[in-house]
Amino acid sequence: RLSNHSAEPYVDINPVDAKHYQLEQGMLVSVDSVEGSAVVRVSINDAQQRGTLFAPMHWNEQFASSGCINCAISAKCDPISGQPEFKQSAVNISPYKTEWYGFLLSRRELQDQFENGLSSYWSRSRGMDIWRYQLAGDIGVESWSDSARKILCSHEIDVGWIEYFDPASKQYRAARMVDGKLESCLYIGPDHQLPNHEWIEPLFAKDVINSEERIALLSGKPAFETDDVGPVVCACHGVGKKQIIEAIENRKASTVEELGELLNAGTNCGSCVPEIRALVNGNIYLANS
Repeated sequence: RLSNHSAEPYVDINPVDAKHYQLEQGMLVSVDSVEGSAVVRVSINDAQQRGTLFAPMHWNEQFASSGCINCAISAKCDPISGQPEFKQSAVNISPYKTEWYGFLLSRRELQDQFENGLSSYWSRSRGMDIWRYQLAGDIGVESWSDSARKILCSHEIDVGWIEYFDPASKQYRAARMVDGKLESCLYIGPDHQLPNHEWIEPLFAKDVINSEERIALLSGKPAFETDDVGPVVCACHGVGKKQIIEAIENRKASTVEELGELLNAGTNCGSCVPEIRALVNGNIYLANS
């Protein structure tokens, strides 16, 4: 549930600052200081004060290759308590230059496969019976077909395999089947505008992937229209941003408390209440979300 709420290290930036630094929603950025740097996903949010950035300090090398924002923060500590100064540091932000972006969904944990230098950036999070990997590389890959098999198939031969590659658009998609079940899939593109993978995750719960769903996996679009709830805001109850916005815009709810009664959002641990309140107040930047 926590992985669903925040599946990747990120940095919040005001829309005015994002425009100045030529940043787009969802792209990878490098946050640099005299102390060090971190690579994270950018989140454009007009609740963020201009001239400042916010990034959560909890990500480490176990779940992201370079998402530890503490690497860019001064190592000063209070001389009495020893408390580190995690709160502030002067930084620069810029687009992270890549040759490709990608994401991978797998029933198996595939951490060792990314230590061969294929991707210069990776992050991972746990889903319902699957692992999610966000990927990017600063070096082009000669053959995605060969690389995908090395990542997903290892030494196994007797597996179902489907793939699609468009050299003109540099789009590659592949899926691995075991006994008719979806075992893993890989999507690659030249930029951060990749297919939405929220509709793919429920396919891992199916006993057999039919022909329409196999075609959908390669096309990057669901076989049938599905409800797009948007990014998860309330991880405890699986409530998405678009569900909350729809409830507000249709005047079904106008307060945090009414949204809790209608959708259960924010009624358990309460960690999402500030974000829900910001949505109620119209303070979240929604373009490209």
